[in-house]
Amino acid sequence: MDAANLPATLVAKQGIIAAISVSNSTLKNYRKQFWIEGIHYFYLGPKLVRYNLELIVDWAIHRGDPQAHQRAIEAFLFKLESNQSTKKRQRQSK
Repeated sequence: MDAANLPATLVAKQGIIAAISVSNSTLKNYRKQFWIEGIHYFYLGPKLVRYNLELIVDWAIHRGDPQAHQRAIEAFLFKLESNQSTKKRQRQSK
């Protein structure tokens, strides 16, 4: 997935740590236990991880309501260029 085409703000771990007030070890635990690669975080290199700021903040807000967070994930996926119809992509490029 090309990070340049993502409809999201990608931030380094320091940005997520500040945004949801967690420690580095908690961030790693969340990444392993709760977050989905390609949705909540992305590897841009072997050790270069970037996080989807909007979805992770949404996840933190809606931890008790997984259906609400699932709607945010679906909205994110819908916005991806790869999920747009061919005709819509052609119209946008004109």
